[in-house]
Amino acid sequence: MKRAIFVFFIFLTFSVSAKEDEDFFKKIESLTSAINQARKSGDLEKEIELLYERFQLNTITLNHNQSYVWGLELEDLIDHHEDLEIVKKIKQPYFSRMGWLFNTFSEYETSIEYYQISVAIADQEGNVEAKYKDLGAIAFTKFLLGDKEKALHQLDNLMQEVLALGNDNLKAEINYRFYTVWVESDPKKALAYAHESLNTSDTQNLSHRLTTVGNCYAQMGELDSALFYTNQGLQLAKENVFYTQESNALILLVSIYSQLGDFEKALENFKVYHMLQNDAMAFQSGMKLMTINQKTLEEKLMLQESLAEEKLINQRVLLWIFVFFTLILGIILFLLYKKIMLTNQQKKRIEEEKIRAEQSEQYVEQFLISLSHEIRTPMHAISGMVNALLRNPESNFKDEYLEAMRISSDNLLILLNDILDLAKIESGKMQLILEQFKPVQVAMGVIHLLKFKASEKGLELAVDVAEDFPEKMVADSSHLSQILINLLGNAIKFTDQGNIRLIMSKVGEYARFVVQDTGIGIPEEKLQLIFNSFEQLGKEQSRKYEGTGLGLSISKKLIELQGGRIWVESEQGKGSRFIFELPIHSEQINLSDAKIIPQLDLRSLGEKLKGIRILLVDDDVFNMMVVQDDLTFFIPEVSIIVAKSGEEALQHFEKSDVDLVLMDIHMPGMGGIAAAKKMRDLESLDKPGKRTPIIAITANIVHSEINKFMNSGMDDYIPKPYKVEEILGIISHYFQMDLSKISIINFKK
Repeated sequence: MKRAIFVFFIFLTFSVSAKEDEDFFKKIESLTSAINQARKSGDLEKEIELLYERFQLNTITLNHNQSYVWGLELEDLIDHHEDLEIVKKIKQPYFSRMGWLFNTFSEYETSIEYYQISVAIADQEGNVEAKYKDLGAIAFTKFLLGDKEKALHQLDNLMQEVLALGNDNLKAEINYRFYTVWVESDPKKALAYAHESLNTSDTQNLSHRLTTVGNCYAQMGELDSALFYTNQGLQLAKENVFYTQESNALILLVSIYSQLGDFEKALENFKVYHMLQNDAMAFQSGMKLMTINQKTLEEKLMLQESLAEEKLINQRVLLWIFVFFTLILGIILFLLYKKIMLTNQQKKRIEEEKIRAEQSEQYVEQFLISLSHEIRTPMHAISGMVNALLRNPESNFKDEYLEAMRISSDNLLILLNDILDLAKIESGKMQLILEQFKPVQVAMGVIHLLKFKASEKGLELAVDVAEDFPEKMVADSSHLSQILINLLGNAIKFTDQGNIRLIMSKVGEYARFVVQDTGIGIPEEKLQLIFNSFEQLGKEQSRKYEGTGLGLSISKKLIELQGGRIWVESEQGKGSRFIFELPIHSEQINLSDAKIIPQLDLRSLGEKLKGIRILLVDDDVFNMMVVQDDLTFFIPEVSIIVAKSGEEALQHFEKSDVDLVLMDIHMPGMGGIAAAKKMRDLESLDKPGKRTPIIAITANIVHSEINKFMNSGMDDYIPKPYKVEEILGIISHYFQMDLSKISIINFKK
């Protein structure tokens, strides 16, 4: 109980009642409209001013996710236009507010960074009040990080400085910070600081701090004094219409009267508080206060049980009687329904099997036609350009041809990966990695990835986050990213003018994502077919907007695998809305946030592999040429021994001292799996204690085949076609390289 009261009085002061501004949402809409007008007119200073006003106004609500999105948008403009007068004016309060915002997300290190920037600006501008308030906030944040000693030391220094300044308000502010540090562990010591914090000219602060004095007395068991100061704070809050401070006092009075055993007054105060809460939503914040709210509701039930226990028992008896008869009636209706369904089931099955048989033949034909088109188109480009380069090696279009060949081969790889993903899903072998993550951050990463593609077409790409959208959820974050990329990518592809919006909200226990565009729309007759494999709008659209037609089908299956659903609303010529929902499952697991890892430096990695000796085994001359060229280009003084069969590889392995083996799987005669087994046998006889890494390099990456590689004695595998980052990264893994610099390698072991 003490812990709940402590957290409540520390953080509830940051929330602001919706009653303090009944027209809040109208103001947000008005500001958004004014921002759009400023953008259209090219008035950058006005745009920044309005963006800051909207950001500052929104942070007083509970919708911290939306504040986060708007804050990042504003920070980008501040960083790129530091010379503007409006930027100089808002810079310090902006960074201070961002420090507070990250504090509500429990990202305390980031919060301190923003506060420190604010302090530096305030110090430069000579803004003493802002400087010391943020320094006090930094000290308290360090306490939240668990470093109480450092927080107290910093507060001691700040107190000496404000005493020298002779500023009573700042002295009261620092005393209040001391109170927040001590109130949980030593209420008596906190009480002294709480009394000193009352010496402030700010009426709203005074109202709240009178209640904090009452909180100290309540924790010390001196309930008469607790009632006196809490009622003073309540009276001051009512006189000045401070709804948040009124909520603070009311909920504390509930606790005090409960300890006194006066449940009637406790319930009376709780009802007043609860009415205030329903109107003002003053009992929530970004600091996980939902838990505290639940505990308070439980206390309400306990009080009601104490006053009307007999009535509740009677209600339960009536409820059980109702449930019993309802159950009996339900069983009877169920049996009748089952009997009716059984009479029609056989007829329905026969009709369904007939339809499936007809559709199956159509799907096979459609699959072959679509697959043939998607493969032949890039293959035709590659073949034609290779022939052109062979005829004329010095062609002026050599670079263009090579780039076109690279793009065509990448398109082929995307098609193969899509087909493989579809096959894994259909066979039930798609593996989901469920983890706790922040969906807003995943969405913003996708937006950042696609915003340049949208800007090339002159499209606005925006994000709207509902105030109750979950801060964290449990799902497969990589597949969520894949789904958003598919849907937003399609929206950009099929929209020539207007805007695209990603709207995130909470519906029950589900997180809802809506991708809305102003594109060409979907004909009504296609709405039921759009999620089928290789399904496209029509021949003309297929030629204009290239694609495999697999993206929506894969996205639908990935969503359904995670217990979600997806549907589309569209009108031809007016745009589309793709909507999907995923279960939140926010409390299933508790994993730390993912860390950002720098990109791979290929040259630096190659230098660290200098002089490595590699046995390359492959019967395909062209594949061997590609691998040799990649390795010799990036690894200085690399030594490569080549073998075209398993037998030849064994001879080199026995005679030569190599550091690593790259092994093809399918070769004439002895294949890669048999060769790997014999190499391990040779090592156990001739080289005891030594294990040379053997890495499969293969186009077969089916899960069952990978198990065969590993069981034969191989250590890892590289898929064909590979990226240079993959082959260098995996090789470096077996030579104790600094893998903290690798960001895109996915080790299989």
